[in-house]
Amino acid sequence: MYGEPGGAVAGSSTFSFLLDRNILIRNSRAEFAPEPGASKGLVHDDLLIIYQQPGGVDLSAIYFDNEGHVINYTVSFPEDGPGMIFDSPATAFSPRARLVYTTTSEGTLEVEFFVAFSGDELKSHVKGTLHKKN
Repeated sequence: MYGEPGGAVAGSSTFSFLLDRNILIRNSRAEFAPEPGASKGLVHDDLLIIYQQPGGVDLSAIYFDNEGHVINYTVSFPEDGPGMIFDSPATAFSPRARLVYTTTSEGTLEVEFFVAFSGDELKSHVKGTLHKKN
């Protein structure tokens, strides 16, 4: 929650095409308020690379962050409106994850990250709204 210890207080994402528009890169940064007793909060940086599988039309993605996480995603598109869904299987090294982007009628981008530990149901972990800067 905004302004609470551990809650994100600022963040940004940039999207850019590279390699003749063959891949899409998302760079994100989130700054969190300090936990009680801490002098500064956590800074979370991550990189998401979205690409087309060779010989096909299916999209995949790979995610890296400054905490050492690596997530391989398959990419799909929701039937009920514009957006993208990134799903990963659980592995021996990481829980199952889902990242959902939804475009709103106001021109914003809603983003929500879900995690499922040890076969549990997916639960919302982080949620936010991106506003386009000109």
